[in-house]
Order: sequence, then structure tokens, then C-alpha cells
Amino acid sequence: AARLEELKRDVDQGVVLFRAERFEEAVAQFNKCIASAEKTLGRSSEARVHAANLYNNRSACYEKLGRFDEALADVTAALTLSPGHAKACERRLRIIETQRKLANARSAEST
Repeated sequence: AARLEELKRDVDQGVVLFRAERFEEAVAQFNKCIASAEKTLGRSSEARVHAANLYNNRSACYEKLGRFDEALADVTAALTLSPGHAKACERRLRIIETQRKLANARSAEST
């Protein structure tokens, strides 16, 4: 129970950092949460949903930082853990669209 409370506090701190636009610090906080989640939550279906939320949260940080490859990797991990995760589905589409637009812009610049 103590581990779960600690994990909840750590997640809340990551959310606070994200909302304060302290994205690098939020990434570090969610790294900590992801590392401890499996030990704390186990491997139940509920634990998989919680882990998916953590990956999705870290993906949001990476997206805000413009680190789209890392954002896409995390959102894909979230969807692997919880295939129907609506926010992760939306984020994945948005990241792919952003990457496509960036690739098109780079292509236009080089011609």
C-alpha cells in the first residue's frame, strides 16, 4: 500500500511538472514512475492500463519538447499495453501527422 501511495504521488508530481511546462523534469519524473510501476502494480490488466497512462504521459512531454520519435515510441508502448487507449490513439495520429508535415517541409526546403 505504501508503494502504491508513493507511485501516485510521483505520478501527480509528473503531472504538476507537465502543467508547469517543465517538460524535461516531467520526463524524468515519468521515467521514475515507469521504472517503479511494474514492481508496484504487477502485471494485471489494471496494471497494464496504469502503465499505458504513464507511457502516454511521457509521450506528451516528448511531443511538447519536439522529440517526436521518442513520443511515438512511448505512445506505441501505451497502445501495446492498452489498445483502446483513446488519448494515446489521438496522440499517435497527431505525432505521425506532425512528422509527415516536418518531412514535407524539409523536402520542400531542399529543392
